[in-house]
Amino acid sequence: MDVLSAAERLGFSEQARARFQGLQVGDGLRVPEDAEALIEYCGVPAADRELMLAARPDPEHDPDWWAIASALAGEIERDMGLALPSTGFRGWPAVPQEASAIGLFANAWALLANLPRLLELHAERGVPDSVTRATVSALGGVMATHRHVFGRPGVGLMPLWGPPLRFRGADYEIGRHDFTRAQLGLGDGVSGYLLMIHIPLSARPNGYRLCIHWNREPLEVHVVNHRIARVVVVDDPL
Repeated sequence: MDVLSAAERLGFSEQARARFQGLQVGDGLRVPEDAEALIEYCGVPAADRELMLAARPDPEHDPDWWAIASALAGEIERDMGLALPSTGFRGWPAVPQEASAIGLFANAWALLANLPRLLELHAERGVPDSVTRATVSALGGVMATHRHVFGRPGVGLMPLWGPPLRFRGADYEIGRHDFTRAQLGLGDGVSGYLLMIHIPLSARPNGYRLCIHWNREPLEVHVVNHRIARVVVVDDPL
């Protein structure tokens, strides 16, 4: 199935459809057998876990959303373990406002489909389970924010940038810091690698992960150095 045709039938804008250019449905979405346990591992609340399991794309009943989820899952699989390219990364587009429940969870399924391979990659690189859990909890965090902002379950009405990078092994969360592995390009190709550090805005009223104001907690130099050392030690050469 052609993912661009599927995106057009679903009502994605021309600009959003351009994001799917070059992606392939391939062998289709491969849902892990232990999907429920993996969803819980990603920090998704119980109510949303049940809704996500009920909104699993099916190639026969939901062929267009299945194609979208398959293409995005294929992109993560293709880029698994690679650093962020020097040209950057364009986030996944939001789904149309009138999307069904299947559509609202399609991007979440694209992420989850790659979690078993990500766990293998983290194990190969010596990433502690606590760091892996914190990293993939981005799925639960986005889902909670989505419900708070839009009043609807899922993740689809929000463009996704960080979660796809986390589920391909290019981004990690350690404490208050996010670390992104990136290529350094200086006009004549890749000339080195960088470790980008993001200190996110932080406020979590009622358990929601919302970017509202600066966390006033002081950043102690030894704490920052420790976290940087952890991410450098557990990572393979960039």
